[in-house]
Amino acid sequence: LEMRFYKLFLLLSFWGVVHFSYAQRIIISPNHYQITIPDNWKSLNKNRIDEILKAREEQSGIISKHVVTEAIIVKHQEFSVPNMQILFNKMKLTSKNFSEFATVFTKIIPEAQKDVLEKWELNDKILKSDFSHPFIDYETKMYLYTLKQEVAGIGTVIVVSANFMANNGIITLNFYTRESEFDKYRKTLLSFIKSLKIEETYIH
Repeated sequence: LEMRFYKLFLLLSFWGVVHFSYAQRIIISPNHYQITIPDNWKSLNKNRIDEILKAREEQSGIISKHVVTEAIIVKHQEFSVPNMQILFNKMKLTSKNFSEFATVFTKIIPEAQKDVLEKWELNDKILKSDFSHPFIDYETKMYLYTLKQEVAGIGTVIVVSANFMANNGIITLNFYTRESEFDKYRKTLLSFIKSLKIEETYIH
C-alpha cells in the first residue's frame, strides 16, 4: 500500500504532464474556487447532503461550526464509496505563508484524527484508523495525507485528504475508496485535485 501512495505522490509531483480524457463538468463554489468532475460522477443535492451530515452528527456527536460540506460527488447513484467530499473551513487563518501552515497542520491533524476516531469507535463505525505521513507540495501549496480505516460493514477504506490554503479559509478534498479499488480510481482522484482552481485574489 505504501508503494501505491508513493506512486500517487510521484504523479502529483509531475501532474503537469498527466492528461485525462474524461468528459467533464465544473462546480463553482461561492467561496471563490471551482473544481471539475467527470461526467460519469454525480453531485448529490443539498437535501441529501443535509441528511447525510445529520446522520453523521447523530452517530459521532461531532458538530463543527467552522467546516461546511459544500459538495459530495459519488460514482454510483447513492452515497457510497468511492466518493469525493469537498469541505470548506471558514476558520480565519493565522499562518502568514504556506510553510507555516504546513508546519501547524502537521502538528494538529494527527491529534484531530485521534479525537474523531475515538468518537466514532463509541458507535462501532470505524474500528481502526492509521494516519500517514503528509505529502507537502510547496509549489502548488497542497497538504495531502492519507488514512487507512477499517469501517464496519464496508471493510478497509482509504481516505486521501488534499488541503489547500486560501485567503478566506481552507479547501479540503476528501476522497474515499475501498483499498481494493484504490488503483482503479487513482487517476480520478488526480483529476479532481488537478482541476481545483482558486480565484486569483483569494490565493494565499
